[in-house]
Amino acid sequence: VYEISLSGSIPKALVGSDDAGALAFDWSVDGTTLYFNRPAPAPCGFQLWRRLGDGTEEFIKDCLLRPEFGENGRIFVFGPGMDIYSADGNGDDLRLELPLMSAGFCTDHNSGWTVWQNRIVYLDCRDTTLRISEDNNSEGRLLYDIIDFNLQTEEPQLSVSPDGQWVSVSKLDRTGSDVQLFE
Repeated sequence: VYEISLSGSIPKALVGSDDAGALAFDWSVDGTTLYFNRPAPAPCGFQLWRRLGDGTEEFIKDCLLRPEFGENGRIFVFGPGMDIYSADGNGDDLRLELPLMSAGFCTDHNSGWTVWQNRIVYLDCRDTTLRISEDNNSEGRLLYDIIDFNLQTEEPQLSVSPDGQWVSVSKLDRTGSDVQLFE
């Protein structure tokens, strides 16, 4: 993970400059701490770490993947069973937020979800629909029926605009890329 100032500075390694590497990452809500994953041996192949403002790195927990912060300061992660959980900044107080197996989420596509206002926007692999979780409703509310998506060759990426008016969905594949916006 590198940082580049908006004024165009030379990239500076924040984490991953050694052989450990770094995977998915997100900043804490207050912007002082960077949470990220590192590859690890079995049982799950990854660990959750954080980089504090002074540059020190701390191991948090095994098996919490792809950190993303909600507005409430909780970290949303893939956790036990590859369901989506939220946790406090120490990786404790795990709360099941979206049981992916019953929600139809495709665990092979771990980028097909994002957090917006402490709710999870996700791609449902059963019928390639875009949904948003509401009050721990595992089905989620239908946002849009995406009919042109091949989950065998495409890796979905999702983002919600800060005002909540748009969901951006990119289709990353080997032959091209499209970005779709939904109001």
